[in-house]
Amino acid sequence: MLVLDDATVHSLIEMDKVIALMEDAFRNFDQVRELPKQELVLRSGDALQQASAFLMAASTPAAACVKILIDVTESLSEPTRTASQRSFISLIDPGSARLDAICEGRTITAYRTAAVSALATKVLARPESKVVGLIGAGNLARLHAVAITSLFDLDEIVVWSRTASTRERFARETEFAAPVRVVSSPAECAARSDILCTLTPAREPLVCHDWIRKGTHINAVGSPPRPEYRELTSELVAQARLVVDSRTTALSEAGDVVIPIEEGRITPDHIVGELSDVVGQRVQGRRTDSEVTLFKSVGLALEDAVTARWIVDQARAAQTGSG
Repeated sequence: MLVLDDATVHSLIEMDKVIALMEDAFRNFDQVRELPKQELVLRSGDALQQASAFLMAASTPAAACVKILIDVTESLSEPTRTASQRSFISLIDPGSARLDAICEGRTITAYRTAAVSALATKVLARPESKVVGLIGAGNLARLHAVAITSLFDLDEIVVWSRTASTRERFARETEFAAPVRVVSSPAECAARSDILCTLTPAREPLVCHDWIRKGTHINAVGSPPRPEYRELTSELVAQARLVVDSRTTALSEAGDVVIPIEEGRITPDHIVGELSDVVGQRVQGRRTDSEVTLFKSVGLALEDAVTARWIVDQARAAQTGSG
Protein backbone atom coordinates (compact mmCIF):
# COMPACT_ATOMS: atom_id res chain seq x y z
CA MET A 1 0.00 0.00 0.00
CA LEU A 2 1.26 3.45 -0.92
CA VAL A 3 1.03 6.46 1.37
CA LEU A 4 1.33 9.71 -0.58
CA ASP A 5 1.76 13.01 1.17
CA ASP A 6 0.67 16.28 -0.38
CA ALA A 7 4.15 17.19 -1.62
CA THR A 8 4.38 13.93 -3.58
CA VAL A 9 0.90 14.39 -5.03
CA HIS A 10 1.80 17.94 -6.06
CA SER A 11 4.93 16.74 -7.87
CA LEU A 12 2.91 14.29 -9.97
CA ILE A 13 -0.36 16.03 -10.76
CA GLU A 14 -1.07 17.74 -14.11
CA MET A 15 -4.03 20.05 -14.71
CA ASP A 16 -4.60 19.09 -18.35
CA LYS A 17 -4.75 15.43 -17.38
CA VAL A 18 -7.15 16.06 -14.51
CA ILE A 19 -9.51 17.99 -16.82
CA ALA A 20 -9.49 15.04 -19.23
CA LEU A 21 -10.17 12.64 -16.36
CA MET A 22 -13.14 14.74 -15.22
CA GLU A 23 -14.63 14.89 -18.71
CA ASP A 24 -14.36 11.13 -19.12
CA ALA A 25 -15.82 10.49 -15.65
CA PHE A 26 -18.85 12.75 -16.17
CA ARG A 27 -19.44 11.39 -19.67
CA ASN A 28 -19.54 7.84 -18.23
CA PHE A 29 -21.49 8.76 -15.13
CA ASP A 30 -23.82 5.78 -15.57
CA GLN A 31 -20.92 3.56 -14.42
CA VAL A 32 -20.50 5.48 -11.15
CA ARG A 33 -21.82 4.62 -7.71
CA GLU A 34 -21.76 7.67 -5.43
CA LEU A 35 -22.99 7.50 -1.85
CA PRO A 36 -24.64 10.54 -0.27
CA LYS A 37 -22.20 12.61 1.76
CA GLN A 38 -22.47 11.93 5.50
CA GLU A 39 -21.66 14.49 8.20
CA LEU A 40 -20.25 13.52 11.57
CA VAL A 41 -20.39 16.54 13.87
CA LEU A 42 -17.23 16.71 15.95
CA ARG A 43 -17.94 19.94 17.80
CA SER A 44 -20.98 22.22 17.82
CA GLY A 45 -22.97 24.50 20.08
CA ASP A 46 -20.06 26.89 20.42
CA ALA A 47 -20.80 30.33 18.97
CA LEU A 48 -17.21 30.65 17.86
CA GLN A 49 -16.45 27.30 16.29
CA GLN A 50 -17.93 24.28 14.58
CA ALA A 51 -16.15 21.17 13.36
CA SER A 52 -17.36 18.24 11.28
CA ALA A 53 -15.98 15.23 9.47
CA PHE A 54 -17.66 14.55 6.13
CA LEU A 55 -17.51 11.04 4.71
CA MET A 56 -17.61 10.69 0.92
CA ALA A 57 -17.45 7.48 -1.13
CA ALA A 58 -17.67 6.52 -4.79
CA SER A 59 -16.69 3.71 -7.13
CA THR A 60 -16.08 3.27 -10.85
CA PRO A 61 -14.93 0.13 -12.70
CA ALA A 62 -11.34 1.30 -12.27
CA ALA A 63 -11.29 2.98 -8.87
CA ALA A 64 -13.09 3.35 -5.59
CA CYS A 65 -12.40 5.72 -2.73
CA VAL A 66 -13.53 6.74 0.70
CA LYS A 67 -12.66 10.33 1.57
CA ILE A 68 -12.69 11.98 4.97
CA LEU A 69 -13.01 15.77 4.82
CA ILE A 70 -12.51 17.57 8.13
CA ASP A 71 -14.03 21.05 8.14
CA VAL A 72 -13.39 23.48 11.01
CA THR A 73 -15.26 26.78 10.89
CA GLU A 74 -14.19 29.67 13.09
CA SER A 75 -16.20 32.80 13.97
CA LEU A 76 -19.57 31.48 12.83
CA SER A 77 -21.24 34.79 13.64
CA GLU A 78 -19.01 36.77 11.26
CA PRO A 79 -19.46 37.05 7.47
CA THR A 80 -15.69 36.99 7.08
CA ARG A 81 -15.26 33.82 9.10
CA THR A 82 -12.15 31.71 8.64
CA ALA A 83 -12.21 28.01 7.88
CA SER A 84 -9.74 25.22 7.50
CA GLN A 85 -10.14 21.90 5.76
CA ARG A 86 -8.04 18.76 5.70
CA SER A 87 -8.81 15.61 3.80
CA PHE A 88 -7.53 12.08 3.29
CA ILE A 89 -8.43 9.75 0.43
CA SER A 90 -8.36 5.96 0.76
CA LEU A 91 -8.05 4.42 -2.71
CA ILE A 92 -9.44 0.90 -3.13
CA ASP A 93 -8.87 -1.45 -6.06
CA PRO A 94 -12.37 -2.67 -7.06
CA GLY A 95 -11.10 -5.94 -8.56
CA SER A 96 -9.13 -7.19 -5.56
CA ALA A 97 -10.98 -5.13 -2.92
CA ARG A 98 -7.51 -4.19 -1.66
CA LEU A 99 -6.63 -0.87 -0.04
CA ASP A 100 -4.24 0.43 -2.67
CA ALA A 101 -3.15 3.79 -1.24
CA ILE A 102 -3.86 6.58 1.19
CA CYS A 103 -3.36 10.07 -0.20
CA GLU A 104 -3.37 13.40 1.53
CA GLY A 105 -6.25 15.17 -0.16
CA ARG A 106 -5.48 18.89 -0.30
CA THR A 107 -3.88 19.05 -3.74
CA ILE A 108 -6.14 16.41 -5.28
CA THR A 109 -9.22 18.27 -4.04
CA ALA A 110 -8.01 21.63 -5.31
CA TYR A 111 -7.03 20.36 -8.75
CA ARG A 112 -10.15 18.28 -9.33
CA THR A 113 -12.34 21.18 -8.17
CA ALA A 114 -10.74 23.56 -10.67
CA ALA A 115 -10.84 20.92 -13.39
CA VAL A 116 -14.58 20.34 -12.90
CA SER A 117 -15.20 24.10 -13.07
CA ALA A 118 -13.20 24.20 -16.30
CA LEU A 119 -15.27 21.33 -17.69
CA ALA A 120 -18.50 23.12 -16.73
CA THR A 121 -17.17 26.27 -18.37
CA LYS A 122 -16.34 24.33 -21.53
CA VAL A 123 -19.94 23.10 -21.92
CA LEU A 124 -21.82 26.15 -20.57
CA ALA A 125 -19.84 29.30 -21.42
CA ARG A 126 -19.85 31.10 -24.75
CA PRO A 127 -16.92 29.73 -26.80
CA GLU A 128 -15.80 33.27 -27.61
CA SER A 129 -15.49 34.25 -23.91
CA LYS A 130 -12.39 36.41 -23.42
CA VAL A 131 -12.31 37.54 -19.76
CA VAL A 132 -12.37 35.36 -16.65
CA GLY A 133 -13.10 36.99 -13.31
CA LEU A 134 -12.01 35.57 -9.96
CA ILE A 135 -13.77 36.52 -6.73
CA GLY A 136 -11.08 35.34 -4.34
CA ALA A 137 -7.31 35.22 -4.86
CA GLY A 138 -6.09 32.13 -3.06
CA ASN A 139 -4.69 28.86 -4.38
CA LEU A 140 -8.08 27.73 -5.71
CA ALA A 141 -8.33 30.94 -7.72
CA ARG A 142 -4.88 30.35 -9.19
CA LEU A 143 -5.82 26.81 -10.22
CA HIS A 144 -9.09 27.98 -11.77
CA ALA A 145 -7.14 30.47 -13.85
CA VAL A 146 -4.73 27.74 -14.94
CA ALA A 147 -7.54 25.34 -15.82
CA ILE A 148 -9.74 27.78 -17.73
CA THR A 149 -6.87 29.39 -19.64
CA SER A 150 -5.95 25.91 -20.88
CA LEU A 151 -9.37 25.70 -22.61
CA PHE A 152 -10.08 29.31 -23.64
CA ASP A 153 -8.06 31.91 -25.52
CA LEU A 154 -8.43 34.68 -22.95
CA ASP A 155 -7.54 38.33 -23.19
CA GLU A 156 -7.56 39.04 -19.47
CA ILE A 157 -7.90 37.63 -15.95
CA VAL A 158 -9.64 39.97 -13.48
CA VAL A 159 -9.22 39.33 -9.76
CA TRP A 160 -10.67 40.68 -6.53
CA SER A 161 -10.41 39.57 -2.91
CA ARG A 162 -11.24 41.21 0.40
CA THR A 163 -7.59 41.88 1.19
CA ALA A 164 -5.69 44.17 -1.18
CA SER A 165 -2.35 42.54 -0.40
CA THR A 166 -3.74 39.12 -1.34
CA ARG A 167 -4.96 40.21 -4.76
CA GLU A 168 -1.76 42.15 -5.43
CA ARG A 169 0.31 39.11 -4.52
CA PHE A 170 -1.82 36.98 -6.86
CA ALA A 171 -1.00 39.29 -9.76
CA ARG A 172 2.65 39.67 -8.80
CA GLU A 173 3.62 36.07 -8.08
CA THR A 174 1.72 34.07 -10.69
CA GLU A 175 2.20 33.91 -14.45
CA PHE A 176 -0.69 32.95 -16.73
CA ALA A 177 -1.35 32.82 -20.45
CA ALA A 178 -3.32 36.09 -20.11
CA PRO A 179 -2.52 39.33 -18.26
CA VAL A 180 -3.98 39.92 -14.79
CA ARG A 181 -6.00 42.99 -13.84
CA VAL A 182 -6.54 43.68 -10.13
CA VAL A 183 -9.79 45.49 -9.28
CA SER A 184 -11.05 47.06 -6.07
CA SER A 185 -14.59 45.64 -5.86
CA PRO A 186 -16.49 42.43 -6.63
CA ALA A 187 -18.92 44.52 -8.69
CA GLU A 188 -16.16 45.62 -11.05
CA CYS A 189 -14.81 42.09 -11.29
CA ALA A 190 -18.24 40.70 -12.18
CA ALA A 191 -19.06 43.46 -14.64
CA ARG A 192 -15.87 42.87 -16.64
CA SER A 193 -16.22 39.07 -16.83
CA ASP A 194 -17.47 36.67 -19.48
CA ILE A 195 -16.69 33.82 -17.08
CA LEU A 196 -16.95 34.47 -13.33
CA CYS A 197 -15.64 32.12 -10.62
CA THR A 198 -16.63 32.75 -7.01
CA LEU A 199 -14.03 31.17 -4.74
CA THR A 200 -14.65 32.51 -1.24
CA PRO A 201 -15.94 31.00 2.01
CA ALA A 202 -18.60 33.71 2.23
CA ARG A 203 -21.63 33.39 4.47
CA GLU A 204 -23.44 36.35 2.91
CA PRO A 205 -23.74 36.95 -0.87
CA LEU A 206 -20.87 38.74 -2.56
CA VAL A 207 -22.27 38.88 -6.11
CA CYS A 208 -25.51 40.58 -7.16
CA HIS A 209 -27.58 39.95 -10.27
CA ASP A 210 -27.36 43.51 -11.59
CA TRP A 211 -23.56 43.29 -11.85
CA ILE A 212 -23.73 40.39 -14.29
CA ARG A 213 -23.86 41.14 -17.99
CA LYS A 214 -25.79 39.05 -20.49
CA GLY A 215 -24.14 35.85 -21.62
CA THR A 216 -21.94 35.40 -18.54
CA HIS A 217 -21.15 31.95 -17.20
CA ILE A 218 -20.66 31.62 -13.42
CA ASN A 219 -18.92 28.88 -11.44
CA ALA A 220 -19.99 29.12 -7.77
CA VAL A 221 -17.38 27.10 -5.93
CA GLY A 222 -16.20 28.63 -2.69
CA SER A 223 -18.93 28.19 -0.06
CA PRO A 224 -18.33 25.43 2.50
CA PRO A 225 -20.66 22.40 2.62
CA ARG A 226 -23.24 24.09 4.83
CA PRO A 227 -26.70 25.26 3.68
CA GLU A 228 -26.43 28.65 5.40
CA TYR A 229 -23.40 29.77 3.37
CA ARG A 230 -23.67 31.29 -0.12
CA GLU A 231 -21.83 33.60 -2.51
CA LEU A 232 -24.68 34.69 -4.84
CA THR A 233 -27.93 36.56 -4.26
CA SER A 234 -31.19 34.65 -4.65
CA GLU A 235 -32.22 36.89 -7.54
CA LEU A 236 -29.06 36.02 -9.46
CA VAL A 237 -29.65 32.30 -8.96
CA ALA A 238 -33.29 32.69 -10.00
CA GLN A 239 -32.33 34.45 -13.24
CA ALA A 240 -29.63 31.94 -14.24
CA ARG A 241 -29.81 28.58 -15.96
CA LEU A 242 -28.65 26.35 -13.10
CA VAL A 243 -26.59 23.16 -13.44
CA VAL A 244 -25.11 21.27 -10.46
CA ASP A 245 -22.71 18.38 -10.06
CA SER A 246 -25.12 16.52 -7.74
CA ARG A 247 -28.80 17.42 -7.45
CA THR A 248 -29.22 15.55 -4.16
CA THR A 249 -26.24 17.18 -2.49
CA ALA A 250 -26.98 20.64 -3.85
CA LEU A 251 -30.53 20.50 -2.45
CA SER A 252 -29.23 19.63 1.01
CA GLU A 253 -25.98 21.52 1.52
CA ALA A 254 -25.50 24.22 -1.14
CA GLY A 255 -26.67 27.50 0.34
CA ASP A 256 -26.72 29.08 -3.12
CA VAL A 257 -29.54 26.64 -3.93
CA VAL A 258 -31.12 25.93 -0.52
CA ILE A 259 -31.67 29.56 0.51
CA PRO A 260 -33.46 30.70 -2.70
CA ILE A 261 -35.74 27.66 -2.36
CA GLU A 262 -36.50 28.52 1.28
CA GLU A 263 -37.25 32.11 0.22
CA GLY A 264 -39.65 30.90 -2.47
CA ARG A 265 -37.56 32.43 -5.27
CA ILE A 266 -37.01 29.09 -7.01
CA THR A 267 -38.16 25.48 -6.73
CA PRO A 268 -35.98 22.35 -6.96
CA ASP A 269 -37.00 22.14 -10.61
CA HIS A 270 -34.94 25.27 -11.27
CA ILE A 271 -31.98 22.87 -11.48
CA VAL A 272 -32.10 21.98 -15.17
CA GLY A 273 -29.72 19.05 -14.78
CA GLU A 274 -26.48 17.70 -13.44
CA LEU A 275 -23.13 18.30 -15.13
CA SER A 276 -23.10 14.69 -16.32
CA ASP A 277 -26.38 15.34 -18.15
CA VAL A 278 -24.90 18.30 -20.00
CA VAL A 279 -21.60 16.57 -20.80
CA GLY A 280 -23.53 13.52 -21.99
CA GLN A 281 -25.81 15.78 -24.11
CA ARG A 282 -28.97 14.57 -22.36
CA VAL A 283 -29.69 18.12 -21.20
CA GLN A 284 -29.00 21.26 -23.22
CA GLY A 285 -26.54 23.58 -21.55
CA ARG A 286 -26.46 27.12 -22.88
CA ARG A 287 -29.43 27.89 -25.13
CA THR A 288 -28.65 31.46 -26.23
CA ASP A 289 -25.69 33.83 -26.28
CA SER A 290 -27.49 36.19 -23.89
CA GLU A 291 -28.37 33.58 -21.27
CA VAL A 292 -26.62 33.61 -17.88
CA THR A 293 -25.50 30.09 -16.97
CA LEU A 294 -24.56 28.96 -13.47
CA PHE A 295 -22.70 25.87 -12.30
CA LYS A 296 -22.93 25.22 -8.57
CA SER A 297 -20.15 22.91 -7.40
CA VAL A 298 -20.46 20.89 -4.20
CA GLY A 299 -17.80 18.26 -4.94
CA LEU A 300 -18.13 14.52 -5.54
CA ALA A 301 -16.09 11.56 -4.34
CA LEU A 302 -16.05 10.40 -7.96
CA GLU A 303 -13.73 13.31 -8.74
CA ASP A 304 -11.37 12.23 -5.95
CA ALA A 305 -11.47 8.57 -6.97
CA VAL A 306 -10.45 9.00 -10.60
CA THR A 307 -7.80 11.63 -9.77
CA ALA A 308 -6.29 9.57 -6.96
CA ARG A 309 -6.27 6.47 -9.20
CA TRP A 310 -4.22 8.30 -11.81
CA ILE A 311 -1.85 9.80 -9.21
CA VAL A 312 -1.21 6.40 -7.62
CA ASP A 313 -0.57 4.83 -11.04
CA GLN A 314 1.93 7.62 -11.76
CA ALA A 315 3.66 7.06 -8.42
CA ARG A 316 3.95 3.30 -9.02
CA ALA A 317 5.31 3.89 -12.52
CA ALA A 318 7.91 6.28 -11.10
CA GLN A 319 8.95 3.67 -8.52
CA THR A 320 9.49 1.00 -11.18
CA GLY A 321 11.11 3.36 -13.65
CA SER A 322 8.38 2.84 -16.25
CA GLY A 323 6.94 6.37 -15.99
